[in-house]
Amino acid sequence: MEDFIKNLSKKYRTDSFFLMLPAIISTLIALITLPIILRNLPVENYGIFQFILALQIWLIVFTGSHITSGSTRGITKGFNGTFLFAFLSRFKLSIITGSVMLIVSLYFYFINSYIFFFLLVIFSIYLIFGYLFQPTYTQFFIAKKQFKNLAVWQITTSLIVSISSALTTYFTHNIVIFALVQLGLGFFISLIAWLYVIKKNNLLSAYKKGEIDEECVLYGLKLIPVDLISVTAGKISHFIIGPFLDFQI
Repeated sequence: MEDFIKNLSKKYRTDSFFLMLPAIISTLIALITLPIILRNLPVENYGIFQFILALQIWLIVFTGSHITSGSTRGITKGFNGTFLFAFLSRFKLSIITGSVMLIVSLYFYFINSYIFFFLLVIFSIYLIFGYLFQPTYTQFFIAKKQFKNLAVWQITTSLIVSISSALTTYFTHNIVIFALVQLGLGFFISLIAWLYVIKKNNLLSAYKKGEIDEECVLYGLKLIPVDLISVTAGKISHFIIGPFLDFQI
């Protein structure tokens, strides 16, 4: 029994270390890069960026976030085709949600609020074509208990995106270029990781063979109202505080 407890403790200590390591490193990197970013961007522009980021997080709820987390069950049972099935299911919802956001951006163009317009367009395109890769591949690593691989990819993403974003603001002082670099690099690295997971685990073949747990979609759709309440409660301050901090459209 004593040996069993020691082995159990050792196993979960290692897994916990790799799960926490990316968050620790990301925090340390942010302590270095965030002051550079804030010092080299107009405060009101960065406020708009954070506002739209909060809006995007709220809209992501409508893509069925728990479809991805729900796919874990099928993947752990060996239904590896669930990886692509969940991705494609959410992609359809992302097209609708991102398109609505894109249409809304036209309003800001017509009222000559160009910073808002360009950032909304960038975030809309990212929501449709770029966002889903990151949560999909990370969930696969979690389902397969490949925590070391997860840590490597997350740390790599954090380092490259944060440092590149800080350098971008230092040389350009432009919030639109900053958004393009941050979201673009995040998308590019996540796409590479996503393709790596598919190739290494023959996931396309599993999808074609029908090795799929389809219940993840229903599970994710049912939890949209719950997610909506939770995210709204967490992000409502972003929509209220802005006007009191010289936030203007």
